[in-house]
Formats: sequence, C-alpha cells, structure tokens
Amino acid sequence: MTIIKKKKCSILAAIIAVVLIFSPIMQIPALAAIHPNDTEAKALKNLGIILGDESGFALDRNPTRVEASVILLRLLGKESIASTTPYEHPFDDVPDWADSYIGYLYHFGLTKGISETQFGNSTVTANQMMTFILRALGYSDSEPATDF
Repeated sequence: MTIIKKKKCSILAAIIAVVLIFSPIMQIPALAAIHPNDTEAKALKNLGIILGDESGFALDRNPTRVEASVILLRLLGKESIASTTPYEHPFDDVPDWADSYIGYLYHFGLTKGISETQFGNSTVTANQMMTFILRALGYSDSEPATDF
C-alpha cells in the first residue's frame, strides 16, 4: 500500500470516528449513561479535532455545517495554515471565528455553500458530511467528472 493510500485510509478512519460520535445515535439517553465522562470526545480533544467550550462538547446535538467543516479541516491537519493565511469566500453567514477556516476549505474546493452567498449554518446532514469527506479524499462532485 502506498503512503498516499495509507494517509487517505488514516484520514477516512478519523473522519468516520468523528461522524459516529456526532451521529444521532449518540443522542440516545441510554448511551449517555454508558459514556458519562465523554471519553471519546476527550480523546478527540487531545488530538485537536474538537475543542468544546466552557460548557462541554455539546454532544447532545448534531454539529452545524460550519462546525463539521472545521472538524474536517482539523482532520486534514490544515488548521494552522487556515488560521494564519487569509482565504476569501463569498458567504455572508459564516461566524467570525470560522471565517478563515471556511475560506481555506472554499479556496481548495472542499466545501461549497447552499447558495452563492450563504454557506448555511443549519445542522449538517449525513449526506453533507459524506460530501465533505469524499472531496477531502480527492473525489469530485463537479460536472462533468462526477465521482459521486
């Protein structure tokens, strides 16, 4: 297996772990009793994938499109570049804290908005998350070479 394939497999495994943590099944109260210490979320925090805030990791809700995009950026190891290099994007609904991250992802074709001027900050759907992942792995959803 080549180094590129190994790297893609590692990225895919990490992305799948994040998707599973933020999937709706994690919102079942019985599972909250099984994981009272947010062990998986703390492990992802130690890896720099999710950060949480003073109130915790908000595992009781699904992430927004912006939050999921930032998680993807961190999984790709591009947060430091994105946070220090300004990239422009056409969206007027991106929160200030995520502006450079969304700009980076937009610049490199890893994310698109829900319209020409709106990124969309609603809850990310499974299809949207998989689209982010497939783009990060090098697949295209642009015409005419649609891979998915």
